[in-house]
Amino acid sequence: MKPISRARRHGLVIVNTGQGKGKTTAALGLAFRALGSGFKVFMVQFIKGKWKTGEARLAKTFGEQFILKPMGDGFTWDTRNPEQDIKTTRKIWETGKEAILDEKYDIVIFDEINVVMDYNYLDPGEVIDFLKAHRPEWMHVVLTG
Repeated sequence: MKPISRARRHGLVIVNTGQGKGKTTAALGLAFRALGSGFKVFMVQFIKGKWKTGEARLAKTFGEQFILKPMGDGFTWDTRNPEQDIKTTRKIWETGKEAILDEKYDIVIFDEINVVMDYNYLDPGEVIDFLKAHRPEWMHVVLTG
């Protein structure tokens, strides 16, 4: 299926936040609907790392249409090593920024980025400034956590 032309789209920045479950699930629902319309999706995960998740298994079935990168070290607030947590967060943030700058994807999802910002591992102002300056008008970006 051929997606709607990028020239005809108005991308959004979507924030899924709050207590309890459903934030990542909502982002994945958006991703799977987009895949069904021929869009390309990139998702980077700030918390999940080597876990074997359903979304990671399913993403592989989409090949290059859906790239999912679980890059986290687990629940970083339990590690008691904030220097490592910040280093990991920076690496993940840079990976997500590259996906936006590449303009290869129609949707970029930063799963659990709100958590790492809440823990002061990443400055929210930096995220906002980058998205304002570099997110193409047609691209959807989702921030969860």
